[in-house]
Amino acid sequence: MPFIHPILFWLGVAGISIPIIIHILNRRRFKIIEWAAMKFLLDALRKNRKRLRIEELILLALRCLIVLLLGLALGRFVGCSAVDTLGIGDGSSSVVFILDDSYSMAQARGQKTEFDRARDDLKKQIELLGGKDQVAVLQTSRPGREDAFFRFGEITDRPALLGRMDALQPSDMRTGLADSLQTAANLLKGTAGQKQVYVFGDFRRVDLADESQAARMKTIYADLQAAGVKVIAMDYGRSARNNLTIEKIELLDKFAVSGQTARIALTVKNNGQVLARSVPIDMSVMFYDGKKMRDVALPIQTIESLEPNQFWRREISFTPETPAVTVISAKLPDDDLAGDNRAMVSLDVRKATKVLIVDGRPGGARAEDAESYFLRLGLDPAHDGSHGFAVETISRDDLGDAVFGDYDVVFLLDLENFPIQPLVSKDGKTTENYLAVARLEKFVAAGGGLVIFTGDKVDTDFYNGRLYKKGAGLNPLPIRSRLGNPRNRERYFTIDPKSIKPTGIMSFFSGEASAIAKLIRFFAVTPADDKNLLVADKIAAAPVIEATFNDRNTSPAVVSRRYGRGQVVVIYSTASLRWNDW
Repeated sequence: MPFIHPILFWLGVAGISIPIIIHILNRRRFKIIEWAAMKFLLDALRKNRKRLRIEELILLALRCLIVLLLGLALGRFVGCSAVDTLGIGDGSSSVVFILDDSYSMAQARGQKTEFDRARDDLKKQIELLGGKDQVAVLQTSRPGREDAFFRFGEITDRPALLGRMDALQPSDMRTGLADSLQTAANLLKGTAGQKQVYVFGDFRRVDLADESQAARMKTIYADLQAAGVKVIAMDYGRSARNNLTIEKIELLDKFAVSGQTARIALTVKNNGQVLARSVPIDMSVMFYDGKKMRDVALPIQTIESLEPNQFWRREISFTPETPAVTVISAKLPDDDLAGDNRAMVSLDVRKATKVLIVDGRPGGARAEDAESYFLRLGLDPAHDGSHGFAVETISRDDLGDAVFGDYDVVFLLDLENFPIQPLVSKDGKTTENYLAVARLEKFVAAGGGLVIFTGDKVDTDFYNGRLYKKGAGLNPLPIRSRLGNPRNRERYFTIDPKSIKPTGIMSFFSGEASAIAKLIRFFAVTPADDKNLLVADKIAAAPVIEATFNDRNTSPAVVSRRYGRGQVVVIYSTASLRWNDW
């Protein structure tokens, strides 16, 4: 039968007898009593009997039709007949079933999920198929021809196929509807007879919001129509009343180091229809301590109140115990859609942050004469990485052999420029190029960190040329000549506390700590030109002035810039005591 619920349809057919019985009962004959005015009424009735009889029959037919339509609606009619729907019986029907097994189909409605309902309806459709019909069953999580649940062909063992379908469950992936439709179009290409594509899904807006995917689906659908393929969509989408979703859980810091505090951000969205109140979130840390796996609970986070379509965000701090792969998990209580109630993030907790210092002024006989002396002492005082930083120092001459990808952060201290390395092209011509700069750009764009301290050795032609690259390079702002005299300790500049961005990398010196910034004296600086900024490209974001000096032009003291997935920070003074007492 072409009904998902045939019993309800037959009840509707049986119900047609009700208005017929009522009609017959109303026609029962009664005892006739003659009276004076009866003669005139009988004459009028004889004249209108034919018209009244037609009206009664029309009214009876309408009543029967209403009952029949009610039966059709309750039975969920899917075609004029089984033969019309799937082409059964002529051996020439080709049908591709697409089952949406994305995680949103796990939404519960009563005792069943939407996926259960879609799978059961798909099984009913398969039961209607003829023995020689060509059939394929695709899952949106596995849309390819080769990994189809049932490859295109005749069903030789229908009970076995239906039994396999009982084991199907929703995946943890989004729907790949466009790929599935394309596979269906490829399978039906060149087949004869009737061709149908059935799509069982919830058609979530989030899955169809991508413009490129939507355009692709529209093109595929037009091709299917042009090929005479009938596409039937069975929509199981329902708005969940109670549905909180963990949108994201991420590490806010660049990396996590054992023994040091790391920050995790958790974002939850209310995709339901009602206000969420007092919702607990269980969080835990799982790691290997060298002997066994440990699962340590973090403090429970509570969502006090969250309106529909609103977001809740919380930052959580924790301290990794050991350098190992660590998994942070968050879990919400079960609701209408349990598939999005849990999320995890895997962290590669390191023993120490790997730092490379390129010292442009290595120093002489005394270690403290090196430009990198105080910076290295502050990062790794014991020279063993026990304070969270493993530091390696090289000179300018070693840049050609440096592998920046082995480090997390690179420091350039009073570095004049990069060495030029020849690049030989295919036609034999040699072109001068800064290959180390290109490798450094790639390192930062991939997520690395770069910190630049200027100084009197800085070659402004190099910094404002290849390193600046018209606003698209690693150097965020052009650098001008030195301002101030490092030998005159009576005159100096300071950082203007009011200029410090409270949410930037200088936030430590904001608020009450701004008094500390006033104590730092800069006897010489290399002012940056922030007046004529060039437009940044897709990789290099616009510079952010984190703080300024109190000189006449309020020159930038610290500037940051996003470069790809990484970040560049420039401090316009030295890292040593030659120009300041920082």
